[in-house]
Amino acid sequence: MAAKWEKIQQKEAKKAEKGKMPEKKTGNGRFCLPPPDKCSLCTKNVYRAEQFQCFGLLYHVNCFRCIDCKQALRVEKAHRCQQSGDLYCRVHFKLMEENRSRKMLSLEENNNNNEMETAQVEEEEVSDI
Repeated sequence: MAAKWEKIQQKEAKKAEKGKMPEKKTGNGRFCLPPPDKCSLCTKNVYRAEQFQCFGLLYHVNCFRCIDCKQALRVEKAHRCQQSGDLYCRVHFKLMEENRSRKMLSLEENNNNNEMETAQVEEEEVSDI
């Protein structure tokens, strides 16, 4: 009985060996391609047929659009925000810059007003003493 059991186990072991996937052979990498570059806006793969290079970065042709009006941009009319990396047409870039400068001025005015108020409060406290 034990001999039959051993034969059955040997047959099962042979079946398991045949059913295994062959190991991958690591060759010299002749056919390995480098990973494709990434789009600067959507971070998806950009292939040669669909890539567009501007500002030293790669974009999909469809990603190279103004973020506000979604208009396709030309290289000579494209502007890139240094902080966010977003692309703008001339009109929206100027509007964004104006809005940013207005915000900076209003923040400076608020800071100056707050400093003046704290100075007045300190003067009142000193005069009360």
